[in-house]
Amino acid sequence: SMLWQTPTIHGSAWCRGRADWLSDDGKFDVDLKTVDSADPVAFASRQVYSNNYDIQAGLRWLGHRALAKQRDMLWLLVEIEAPYACSLVGASDELLELAVRKIDHAARIWRQCLNTKTWPGYPSTTQWAQATTGAAWDAEARGIV
Repeated sequence: SMLWQTPTIHGSAWCRGRADWLSDDGKFDVDLKTVDSADPVAFASRQVYSNNYDIQAGLRWLGHRALAKQRDMLWLLVEIEAPYACSLVGASDELLELAVRKIDHAARIWRQCLNTKTWPGYPSTTQWAQATTGAAWDAEARGIV
């Protein structure tokens, strides 16, 4: 585990990270992801951002940098069904730079919440779900309506 204080544009923030595997030569931080498909193109284009893996990689990248042990960030994708195909996807410099900006933004919001003792959240009133036009068309097509 790593624990460090990261300087941000808006001050500093305490952070932590835990790698799945660090190479002995000090070059790589490898994050294991079990997946339905180890297709690296699909993972890079769909899952990295939708699952916030970029933020996870960015935080650990900052941790290594703070500890003066810079490493390349890799995801090892392993399929959950035989034949358990594998692939590697690396986090590019551009991806990590964007992740650091997102982390800085989150740290600013956190600091603002701490200072104002105000925490954003969802509405306290009941929200009512409405039948969509698509749902009504589907019901009609099935003879339900």
